[in-house]
Amino acid sequence: CERTFLHPVCLHTQAIWPAVLLKHRLRGLECLNALSLGQQLPPRLFAPEKRGVRLSFVLRALDGSLAGAPHRELAEVLIGQRRVHADWADPRDHLRDRIRRAVSRGRALMNGGYRDFLI
Repeated sequence: CERTFLHPVCLHTQAIWPAVLLKHRLRGLECLNALSLGQQLPPRLFAPEKRGVRLSFVLRALDGSLAGAPHRELAEVLIGQRRVHADWADPRDHLRDRIRRAVSRGRALMNGGYRDFLI
């Protein structure tokens, strides 16, 4: 069995980076430095996702839907029983629409829409 050992390498890069890339490259170097020292990535370099609350709602709705839960049950878990009891039968259907949209968006993400986050 042949063993492979990692050896130190020398990275070469441009001495002066274009201004548009400077922030991203410095962030990358700071992350690389932290990892090479065995540290965690600095949280200050990663702002919270602005869509995080919405995406969490969408993914929880998708998870419940895939588990076979009816929309009303999803609403009770995600929005609260009291609110669902009061507003589920509202003729404007705003709660039902919210759950339908969340499940639909979740399915779209599951079926490849998640790739949009990688760009």
